[in-house]
Amino acid sequence: MKWNKALIKLFQGNGKHF
Repeated sequence: MKWNKALIKLFQGNGKHF
């Protein structure tokens, strides 16, 4: 999915949040 890559990128950038 297109948004899947975007979410992964955001998760990597905000890894601390998760």
